[in-house]
Amino acid sequence: MPPLNIAILTLMGIVFAVWVFLMFRMLGRLTRQSIREHDRTGGGYLVWMGHVFRAFGGFFSDPSVATERRQLIWVTILLMLVVVAQPFIMVPRG
Repeated sequence: MPPLNIAILTLMGIVFAVWVFLMFRMLGRLTRQSIREHDRTGGGYLVWMGHVFRAFGGFFSDPSVATERRQLIWVTILLMLVVVAQPFIMVPRG
């Protein structure tokens, strides 16, 4: 395999790993937030789902997580660009 292909695949793996880390950190934060709110108010499954939806909505508007939100957006864009550019950059085997 040509060295350029190895470098591109390594870059894709690193970007994907960073994206996975940021996504799980965000999902973990939202889950903990909704569970805390559910423990505070009580209720059944539908009440908990309401807390989940409010937590997700808050993630997209809360200024306290703006840096995390921006990081996730930029890494998502970078991941999409690397995936789209891969067929044009990779050296064909031959």
